[in-house]
Amino acid sequence: MILYFSATGNGKYIAEQIAEKTDEKCMSIVDCICEDKYCFSNEKIFGMVVPTYFWRLPRIVAEYLGKLRIENCGYTFFLTSYGATTGEAGSMANKNRVDKWLSDGKKQLKLVIGNIMSKRKGNFTDRKLPKWVTSIPAAYMYATERKTKNLLFL
Repeated sequence: MILYFSATGNGKYIAEQIAEKTDEKCMSIVDCICEDKYCFSNEKIFGMVVPTYFWRLPRIVAEYLGKLRIENCGYTFFLTSYGATTGEAGSMANKNRVDKWLSDGKKQLKLVIGNIMSKRKGNFTDRKLPKWVTSIPAAYMYATERKTKNLLFL
């Protein structure tokens, strides 16, 4: 079972690719919450795919993890996706750069799927920051930047 949280579709895509290659099912964390599904047992593979929001987990994912129980699962993994920085949004408009990022992302996904299929263990994060570097700015950004006061519902 591969669980995912996806606001833009990236996490869903990654989860579906992993599920296809590992012959597993995938399910949205939002659907799990709606169905009150917090316990998974006897899964051959149990994994989660989530985005990084402001150097942290999305609140919904953190709350779900607080209630989640995993019992007797063969291989487990937790995969987070992230961009470079918020400061690169303008350069993303350059199609050649986006194409390269997508190509690089697919190569990384192939590597990740290989690690999952071979049940490789370890922390493979290559861009780590110390907690003290991220805690204050991340808390501020999360509190101020995620507000939806400018949204209009027509």
